[in-house]
Parts: sequence; C-alpha cells; structure tokens
Amino acid sequence: MHSTILMSLYSGQTEYHLTPRGWVRGTESYFDRMTKALAPPPDRVETWVRTVTQDPNWIGFEVDWQQVWTSHDIGFEKRRALNRTFPHPRFTSQRK
Repeated sequence: MHSTILMSLYSGQTEYHLTPRGWVRGTESYFDRMTKALAPPPDRVETWVRTVTQDPNWIGFEVDWQQVWTSHDIGFEKRRALNRTFPHPRFTSQRK
C-alpha cells in the first residue's frame, strides 16, 4: 500500500490592516516563509489574513479570510463606520 502526501502547488498569506486611512497591506509569506515583513500600522483597528492555496490537481485557488486582531481601543460603531467607508479587500480587487 502506497501513501501519497498531496501538497498545495501554491500557498501564501497576506495581512491586511484597516486604518483610518483605509486598508494597508502588511506582511506576506509564501510556503510558510516570510517574504515581506512589515510592522502593523500603529493606528490599525482590525487585522485580517488572506490565505490563498492551490490544490495539487490545478483545479483552482481557494481563498480564505480570517480576522486575527481587533483593537480594544476603538468601539464597534467606529469600526463599522470605517468598514463602510473602506470596503474590505475581499470585496475589491485581489491584486491590491
């Protein structure tokens, strides 16, 4: 009996930070190796991570978004207002 380990052909993560100026792209890593390390903006109110993977059969990409940080200094209403002013990157171009 053979055991096959299937690995993704592509795997990458990118941080996105919501700030009063809009969404700011942050640290990027590919195949679990950090390729671009950036400190989070000091005025961020939310941080999300976009993970993109491609299956080994070349069928397509899977994109997942996860909120990983929220400021306790900014209230819900302020965050909601910023999200209305600056739409989440998952609703805009993935090339930003």
